[in-house]
Amino acid sequence: MLNILHFNKNNFMLFFIFRNIRPLSVCLMFLLVSPILQAQSKLNESDSVYAHHISESFRLGEQGEYTQAIEMLNKAIQANPKHPMNGELLNNIAGLYQLLGQNDQALLTYYAAIKRSPQSQTIHHNHALLLVKLNKTKEAMTEYAILINMAPRNEVYRYQRAMLYLTQKEYDLARSDLDAILILNDKSLKTRMGYALLETLAGNYDKAERLYDYLIDKLPTNPEVYAGRARMFLAKHIYGFALRDINKAFELSKPQPTADLYILRGEINLALNDQVEAHRDFELAKQIDPGISSPLAPSSAQK
Repeated sequence: MLNILHFNKNNFMLFFIFRNIRPLSVCLMFLLVSPILQAQSKLNESDSVYAHHISESFRLGEQGEYTQAIEMLNKAIQANPKHPMNGELLNNIAGLYQLLGQNDQALLTYYAAIKRSPQSQTIHHNHALLLVKLNKTKEAMTEYAILINMAPRNEVYRYQRAMLYLTQKEYDLARSDLDAILILNDKSLKTRMGYALLETLAGNYDKAERLYDYLIDKLPTNPEVYAGRARMFLAKHIYGFALRDINKAFELSKPQPTADLYILRGEINLALNDQVEAHRDFELAKQIDPGISSPLAPSSAQK
């Protein structure tokens, strides 16, 4: 899992989406949760200046003052340049830059964090997810190779790499990673969700539909499964069923549907020639995630 400051779970969530597959949206969501107070427990009590700056950064982050929180973490590093936890602090600084939308600076900071703590899976993982977000696929693949070499039995790393392979239409490589997960955990429903998406993207709709029907039977309240089957029906040009399933996904996602759900419903509405509703969905998606892309420019929507 990602490891960045956790200020308030209601307003501090970073969503890393594997996008830009049209007409289908391949997506994964990764939630960042790691209290810095856990990191503070590692500190030497005598290092009060170092601890004070970290405590201040946490307080500022809680208030949404991310720039000032970065300044405090940099002051902590300056106060003790050789502290073994500085790689973790750089990781947190990078996460704060992401919250500020300064992704180039976040990348540079992750490079510095990895240099300080080259064996940290947390930092490599965060770096990989940002690279995915920025469509730096080759660099992301390198990071996932490093992570899987560090932790070959880690299902999350393999699943995420499989999803990345899907964005590149490398279906055999994606299947290989999913197969490896099932060897480790043959009861994994998440992996079967990956297979269902793979079969959808590969055009094997009957296989995909059987997988989604099985998953809905096992996970009847999971919105991701309904959204996945909606994608499959969209690809299969069965738009009424696609709309039914995406509406069910919205119902199960209350009170806060994700931007990707709005994008998918917008794509279904486009297929139904309802540009007004499609435009509305794409605009709502952008309100949630301003960086998300949509297939319909605002000027092309009917007013």
